[in-house]
Amino acid sequence: MTDELIDAIDRLTTLYAWGKLDSDTRQTLTGLMANELKGMETVTGFLDHVRAMEIHRRDRHGRTNVRAQLNGWKGYVPALLQEGAGLIVADASQHEKLVKRGYVRIGDYPGDAREGRSSPRSYYQTTVGGKAQFRQGVAQTVHETWQGVDSRTGATTGGHHAGLVLGRRAERVAAQARRDSAKNDGLPAGDYLLPIFDEKMAVVGYERPLDPARVEKLPKDEHLGRMLGVWAAPEASLDVTPAKLAPSPPPCLSSRFRREKP
Repeated sequence: MTDELIDAIDRLTTLYAWGKLDSDTRQTLTGLMANELKGMETVTGFLDHVRAMEIHRRDRHGRTNVRAQLNGWKGYVPALLQEGAGLIVADASQHEKLVKRGYVRIGDYPGDAREGRSSPRSYYQTTVGGKAQFRQGVAQTVHETWQGVDSRTGATTGGHHAGLVLGRRAERVAAQARRDSAKNDGLPAGDYLLPIFDEKMAVVGYERPLDPARVEKLPKDEHLGRMLGVWAAPEASLDVTPAKLAPSPPPCLSSRFRREKP
């Protein structure tokens, strides 16, 4: 695959994305470009700057993180779900347990036939309970991301998929996909597995996708200004290591214990 072809595909998908916007949104954007050019230049300039910082963080060890580069989502901007909101896929056997936890069944999950699963699965949605998006504690795990994927594994982050297919199961799916490539065209969103590539563009796993139309209905914060802040914050602290975030937790706790014990 040449750089020219990659650039052509990139431009084509941008046009497809523009074409999928509703007419009101397109008219609003066109009007902003015509009447608020300076403001639009500021916003797009900040977008470009944040993306440049993210690329710098991704490749700061002196080489391109190809796995992250190959799997990152084009046009990615974070959107935080309302606390407690969620969309999952589960087997029918989990129905009663999920209902007790506040989930509501909202439809069937067709999935990809190449998985060879016999038990039916369904979409479940909730807007109650759940955990906060972020906790700053004494000790924490830092996961680097790039364009919505884990920089190490290439898998989509944030629970925006219905699970992973790995190992021998992924190998069987890949072999079947090569045999029946013509049958994989034109399937509805959510009815096919999404590949995860390694550094050599070999498929090492698959993600079970969620129907974009159902994800779109989840309550979330999509305010561009706030989300740019959310996106930029980790980039601004790219030199902060996990050790700096939580310096020496055991001694800190030990010292406090000695001070406060009866």
